[in-house]
Amino acid sequence: MIKKIKENESVVKIRELLKNRRTRAFVSLGLWLIFFIFVFSLLGNSENTNHPAPVKIESNYQYQMTFLINDQTYVVNGVRNGKNESFSLSNQTYFLENDQLYLFFNDTKVLQNSTILLDIDFLKLRPEFFKKLVLQGNLEYTTNYESGVVKKGYSVPVSKFVELYDGSMITDDHTLTIELSENHGTLVEANIDFTNFQKYNQKAILNYQVEIVYSDIGEMEDIRLE
Repeated sequence: MIKKIKENESVVKIRELLKNRRTRAFVSLGLWLIFFIFVFSLLGNSENTNHPAPVKIESNYQYQMTFLINDQTYVVNGVRNGKNESFSLSNQTYFLENDQLYLFFNDTKVLQNSTILLDIDFLKLRPEFFKKLVLQGNLEYTTNYESGVVKKGYSVPVSKFVELYDGSMITDDHTLTIELSENHGTLVEANIDFTNFQKYNQKAILNYQVEIVYSDIGEMEDIRLE
């Protein structure tokens, strides 16, 4: 095999060019360029393996969010179609319309100061944000079930999460964990542990986890505020 390589016409030509002082530098430069291109292509393939394409996401669905904050549980039931979203929390009805939060009170929509409820920005609980989030993290495991469901677990640096969350730059060695479940390529469930992020909260939060289950994906009608 080695003999065949040495006798290869291209190899012989390169060896002749390397012996020539006039062409030696150009040939050496070309060989180094080929080497670096090969190395970078390997690194690129490694990165793609570490950051696989997220599951297919939709912006039209019903959902149930279960928040476990310390020893308290909160359940949010909602429906979304694009930028319009309606959900219930603690016997109150809220609307998200064009990234603004409204409380529906006495048959009137009341604009809220922010989109934060339960100490988290509800706009950051949408699949689009999860897609950005996992691309900043590492794929830790993939579990395939006979039902066709595939679960993928990721670890995401808190510093990357905070940067995506509100644009702040911090130094933090901790990570958040997020698990996305897909069925036939479509996101059907998300589980996120926000505990290491919530430690920056002024409140004493020792545990903060969110489970989101999606249903009726792609079947929701338009939602409008009346």
